[in-house]
Amino acid sequence: MYQYDDVTVVASLPVPAALGTVGYFTDGSSGGGIPPTRLRSDFMNMLMMEMLNVVTAAGLTPSKNTYTQVLTAIQLMIQQETGNYALDTGSANTYLVAFNPAVTVLTNGMVLRFKALNANSGASTVAVNAIAAKSIVRDDGAGSALQAGDIPANGIIEMVYDLPNTRFVLTSVNQNLATIAIQQQLGNYVTAGGTANAITGTLNPALTGHVAGLPIRVKLTASNTGATTFNPNGVGAVAIQNPLGGALISGDLQNGQIAYLMYDGTVYRLLNYRAQIATQAEVVANADLVKIVPAGRLQFHDGVCKGFVSWDNNGSSGTTAKTYNVSGVTDTGIARTTINLATALDGAAYATSANAGDLSGSNTGWNMNHVFNSAGKVAGSLDIEGNAGNFGASAIADLNDNNVQFWGRFP
Repeated sequence: MYQYDDVTVVASLPVPAALGTVGYFTDGSSGGGIPPTRLRSDFMNMLMMEMLNVVTAAGLTPSKNTYTQVLTAIQLMIQQETGNYALDTGSANTYLVAFNPAVTVLTNGMVLRFKALNANSGASTVAVNAIAAKSIVRDDGAGSALQAGDIPANGIIEMVYDLPNTRFVLTSVNQNLATIAIQQQLGNYVTAGGTANAITGTLNPALTGHVAGLPIRVKLTASNTGATTFNPNGVGAVAIQNPLGGALISGDLQNGQIAYLMYDGTVYRLLNYRAQIATQAEVVANADLVKIVPAGRLQFHDGVCKGFVSWDNNGSSGTTAKTYNVSGVTDTGIARTTINLATALDGAAYATSANAGDLSGSNTGWNMNHVFNSAGKVAGSLDIEGNAGNFGASAIADLNDNNVQFWGRFP
């Protein structure tokens, strides 16, 4: 495309002729008395300059030997979307942009870009050329107002006009905020609402349903007292269970704790679950099979031995070999012994068992056992006698390899 360069041209654009009758070209009709249409210079200049302006607007240099410059120019402008980019001259939250050529009508789906002079600090508007300012909203499906930092200073902003709602939707992403959101997992943290056992939460952006594999962190405002549910954004209450799928018990969730939940497709699992420690009373009563019983409290269970002792007192003063919760063994006479407990039981109603070896280690055929003195059975000690018999005949005697165990409850 090239500007006409004949020797007959003039240097300046002639003034167009006055407006005439609008119509169409014709070849004329000699029989009907209609003359053919004359091509005047102002019409030819108009066509030439329209096409030249397209070529130069695309950044091309007019060439007399190239016949595809108008096509190339149009393709370049489509690729570059020339005309929908401008610089902001407004202020933070109130943006002002003048596009060239000027936008006179906002159409549905129109894409515009501008370079923001200032970062926004909240809800914002943009005025395009001489058109009244329109709000800019988030692309979250709900048309939420912009939050501070959604538009960064010197950032290139892209927005699409939403004609039915007469507003622009921000489609560009602040990469810095996006990175922070990923790092901090913003959007999946919420402060608990509802009640201790029926927790609710309002996540932003809002959940529209339970999502398998989605982690959610909830800052609790109360300790639960039993089985508990979670209902985020009103999508429906679902049970919270421990990692093994068991229902929560009282105290599994504590006021002020940040509960880390993940939906498994059926229930929310409490990933930072910590099993509770059974109290002494719970161990004694065997009341809770869910809590952990530490080694130091196993001794309180009814099925656990509360003390034992092994000793010899055949002709001796009572030498202990093995002992647990027994502070001493006192020889109080022939075959008579008092066993003192280090920690007394809760009363005299405890069970015991005992056995003995032999008189001297060489006698055989003897029936050897112990006789308990009920009067000497108290919470902190037990009196016991050795009894040996030879095929039914019995006699009090000192015995070797004595063993006594205690079963009962500690106070």
